[in-house]
Amino acid sequence: MKKLLLISAVLAAMFFMVSCENKLTSVSTHDVDDNTADSGKTGKEGGECYEDKSCDEGLSCEEERNLCVKNEDAGDDSDSLTDTDDDNDHGETTAETCAEIYQCVADCGQNSECQKKCYDNGTAEAQETFTTMYNCWMDNCQNEQTTGEFTNCIVKNCCDETAACGIVGPSCEIYSGPYANPYGTAQINIANNYIVSEADNPDVTKIEMGSFITGNIGHSPIENPDAVHSYYYSMLYTTEQGETFIRTIQFFTNENGVEVFNPFVIALTNISATAGSNHYGIVGSYNPTGLIMIVDADITDNDLDISCYHAFSEGELDIQNIVPSAGSEGALAVSGTIDLYSPKNYAYSLGDISAQLDVPVCNPQ
Repeated sequence: MKKLLLISAVLAAMFFMVSCENKLTSVSTHDVDDNTADSGKTGKEGGECYEDKSCDEGLSCEEERNLCVKNEDAGDDSDSLTDTDDDNDHGETTAETCAEIYQCVADCGQNSECQKKCYDNGTAEAQETFTTMYNCWMDNCQNEQTTGEFTNCIVKNCCDETAACGIVGPSCEIYSGPYANPYGTAQINIANNYIVSEADNPDVTKIEMGSFITGNIGHSPIENPDAVHSYYYSMLYTTEQGETFIRTIQFFTNENGVEVFNPFVIALTNISATAGSNHYGIVGSYNPTGLIMIVDADITDNDLDISCYHAFSEGELDIQNIVPSAGSEGALAVSGTIDLYSPKNYAYSLGDISAQLDVPVCNPQ
């Protein structure tokens, strides 16, 4: 188990540590473009021919494929395309499966003629599966700005279509498994006009009755079904690294409020955050200013010991008001809907990040 005080510091540090993306192997929105060629390779080996069907010195234009190849390769049955050191006949052999079309297209780089030939040489069934997948990608994800955003969009919106093509990565492979991706969705509505200080503890009049979060993790509601009441409060908290957060804790109790049930919900909001859209997550490249985490924990000597993690948030929430002052001068208002991810199958195709945590992941819900 881990003390809440310590683990919050660890997660604050992770804002800057977890910034790399283990990307799902996929074609980006620019990789399958029937209208745009790689102008940087025009006239060069593996690139398209010039408009007059010529190529750079030592190369010839193979007009059927509009491709520049070595002179000795022109018209040769080797049909080497984008990489003449590779024996793959991109676009020339029949693609029996959608995955073979995809791999052929990916190997073509930005060569649209090569890409088209890959598709044309696929079987009718392979073409249909590829088209269904590709249309889903374009309908849902073509406006994503980065490869990480694009692949995460595919996992979220087109997993069945991508799986049918046979090219899914780790996140899609267990999309319907014990730790789905995303693992759940939460509606957030924090509305506090009082920031608890240590001097208030344990003044229950400073605690809000009700839930700031609703939603699900896995197949279960976030709220414990055995609970009768729910409460939350916000409190200033400074990490060992010197960062200060408003820490909002949600907990569930029985009828008389004596027995407390798992899970606990912890929302961290950096006091540097400003009103407007803010990213709540742990992936540093998205410049998060906060985090929602759902945990199981024990209360020992009025302290919260985290025993396992259910999920972390990744997404945007709207901060309407933030005044990081203790007492009645302080305030925090945050709302919105956000996706939740298990550390066993994390967002942006990061996959299993549980080894980076010193607290285990909770059993699937």
